[in-house]
Amino acid sequence: MNRKLLASAIISICIVGTACGKSAGDSRSKWLAAKLVPTTVEAKGVKLHVDIPQGLPENKESIVGPDWRVAFGDAGPRVSIRLLERAFKTPDDLARDVEPDAKRPDLVEVSKQTLAGGRFQYVSAVKDNRHLDVAVWIPIDDAHGLQASCHWYAGSESKRAASPDADLIAWLTKICDSIRPGD
Repeated sequence: MNRKLLASAIISICIVGTACGKSAGDSRSKWLAAKLVPTTVEAKGVKLHVDIPQGLPENKESIVGPDWRVAFGDAGPRVSIRLLERAFKTPDDLARDVEPDAKRPDLVEVSKQTLAGGRFQYVSAVKDNRHLDVAVWIPIDDAHGLQASCHWYAGSESKRAASPDADLIAWLTKICDSIRPGD
């Protein structure tokens, strides 16, 4: 068997294997029911606490900051936190950092708001609501802060959603709200 044919067969098996896995709906139910586990990590020397869904694997290869995610292509959450050596002045500044193109045709801006403690939050959806993102900015001082993304990917086999999933947004927000710097 030549290499091209073998590679094609392996790719086909991988695609079929992925398509035959759990549906995005199964994954959604599983993660929404997952216990949130208090976790302590560091982002460039800043100790922080975050509640991570039980069973969500840590991405130990991240060079940016603490990161947890489902396997590539699987439906499910991703939590990423990084320390930035700059500050956002408004929720709009955070929104344009997360999504630079405010006129992107598939972008749904769900909310932009200022929260307690000087935090900003930006909630958005793209790609027919298959990607949901709750981004939060947590100031450390005048020139530094934590930027976190609590993201949901509906999976490669998911169907278009008519609107962003409010239950998933509330769940992602709960995770982002749990992030706090300190000992």
